[in-house]
Amino acid sequence: MNILNLKAKYLKEIFPFHFVLNEEMTIIDSGNLLAKILPKVHVGDLFSQHFQIVHPSQEAQFKKICRRSDVIYLVKSLESAVQLKGQMIHISDLNLILFLCSPWVRDIESITNLGLTLKDFPIHDSITDFMFLLQAQKTSMEDLRILSEKLSRQNEELRHREELQRTLVNNFPGGAVILFDVDLNCMISGGTEVPFDLELDSLSMKSLSNFFPPQVWHELEPKLRETLSGKRQKFEKNYGNKEFLHITHPVYDSSGDIYAGILMLQNVTDHRKMVNEILRIQKLESIGVLAGGIAHDFNNLLTGVIGNISLAKIAATDPNMIKKYLGKMEIASNQAQKLTDQLLTFSKGGKPVRKNLSIAKLLRDSMEFMMHGSSLKYEHDIPENLACIYADAGQITQVMQNLILNAEQAVDSNGIIKLSGKNVMVDHQIDLIPLVAGSYVKISIQDSGCGISVDNLSKIFDPFYTTKQTGSGLGLATAFSVVKNHDGYIAAESEPGRGSVFTVYLPACEKFETQLPLLPKPESFIHQGRVLVMDDEQFIRELAAEIIVKIGYEVECAVDGNEAVQRYRDAQSLGRPFDCVVLDLTVPGGLGGAETIKKLFEFDPDVKAIVSSGYSTGPILSNYQIYGFSGIINKPYELKTVKNVIQKVLSNGNP
Repeated sequence: MNILNLKAKYLKEIFPFHFVLNEEMTIIDSGNLLAKILPKVHVGDLFSQHFQIVHPSQEAQFKKICRRSDVIYLVKSLESAVQLKGQMIHISDLNLILFLCSPWVRDIESITNLGLTLKDFPIHDSITDFMFLLQAQKTSMEDLRILSEKLSRQNEELRHREELQRTLVNNFPGGAVILFDVDLNCMISGGTEVPFDLELDSLSMKSLSNFFPPQVWHELEPKLRETLSGKRQKFEKNYGNKEFLHITHPVYDSSGDIYAGILMLQNVTDHRKMVNEILRIQKLESIGVLAGGIAHDFNNLLTGVIGNISLAKIAATDPNMIKKYLGKMEIASNQAQKLTDQLLTFSKGGKPVRKNLSIAKLLRDSMEFMMHGSSLKYEHDIPENLACIYADAGQITQVMQNLILNAEQAVDSNGIIKLSGKNVMVDHQIDLIPLVAGSYVKISIQDSGCGISVDNLSKIFDPFYTTKQTGSGLGLATAFSVVKNHDGYIAAESEPGRGSVFTVYLPACEKFETQLPLLPKPESFIHQGRVLVMDDEQFIRELAAEIIVKIGYEVECAVDGNEAVQRYRDAQSLGRPFDCVVLDLTVPGGLGGAETIKKLFEFDPDVKAIVSSGYSTGPILSNYQIYGFSGIINKPYELKTVKNVIQKVLSNGNP
């Protein structure tokens, strides 16, 4: 065997006192402990400069002696009392001589005098210690007694350590532990629970591939090999009705090299069930708060509507009083509409209508608006180079105003509110933020108010949750939903008595679009025509029909899309076609507006359709022209709005 083919560091670890000599007997390498006992010997020196061969007896040709591999050499230092004993190995293919040796001492005390211990000697263990002392020139019974006690103590410690290790492994709670080597063979295994019929006792020094099912091993093997390259792993996997958490970790030796890996499997089925149950209870609690908040707010608004209706009935003969009560009903209804819009913001229908815009201008405008008439001190740091965002301007303005209002309500009359923005790069592996890595605008709103308790901090984004006397509990919930719908992230940090900081991350874009104001088109409208209204709610159909009749049109109604298509066909065949149709976007269990307009286009490419919905935003409502609609009317209906939209659709084809 060519021992020099081994890595140099392993050669030095196994033979810490070796020399490598060339043909000229020049030292070209040495063990890592020789410098400690022979500081004057250096690589590049001649061996004969520092040593004399004591055994076998000196002969004329030094090189000839050193080529004998059948004897044990005793070499004496010319500069100290150190003697080396070992074997010369001639490596013919490299023309090198390897002198494997160790210091030749008389007793343990001599080792100490050299600054060494028994652990410094090759193949060190307690049995080797005995053999070493027995071969020494002088070994006392006291040395043997000390070494005997040492051997007994080491054996006891080793036994105790192995028992402790085995106990820990075998009693690993709710799972198993497997120590594997670089060839993916099991070294140690044990545990209290395994994911399948894995016999831990039979794993020792066998390939793990023999014990895992093929489909499991196909996924597990690359992860174990990545572990042996230094990468820690953490993943979950289902085995039937059980879910196990897998954790792998590399094992390093004293030199910092990986020589093994650990695989821990822990049954987390019950834990996951418990977490899911807690989440379910929390969701039910949130739904309860949400339902209670909606019922409370709408009940108050309905009180205003119903109460004023009853008063209007009493004052039926007084037009001025009726007008007064109707005005109050309108105010209450408008408040109900605003509440509905807020609820829709964090529902599936509240998707943003985005465009590229300057967030810097939006932040300044929001702060200036909120500062108007306020005695609080405002500070802001909004750089000119703040990146643009691709967002719904109205919704993001609402977020900023809600957060600033929240800060205002938290501080006293001498409080300070700070608004700042900056461009940041997010790396989710480093920043631990649940965002896709990339460029973001980071917006912070900081106040010097009373702060938020730990218990309340986890609930502040829940709908209708509030600790304020005048709060609705929708401001922060709306902000959370809007930011999430913009692929962003919002978080709060606070301590009671030390104020709060709300941080918003929004994806950045390179530039923003500027839109030229649209010039008003001249109206050319005659209040004549026929309108088809499709809605699944009877009272909405009746209301829409009455409004449209009041503004001068003939009206027919349909319950769903199929009826609307049939009425539209019949009207065309009778020579009394409809000039436009108003289609409800959502019809539960029936044909809605999006499907209906497709069918209408099949036999009338020139159909003029208006989409109507109780949602304030959404994909179709945001881009209704793409889907073939010429206009949009949001519910609840208002006479002026209905009139303007129908007029513009009929006069221009597009409002």
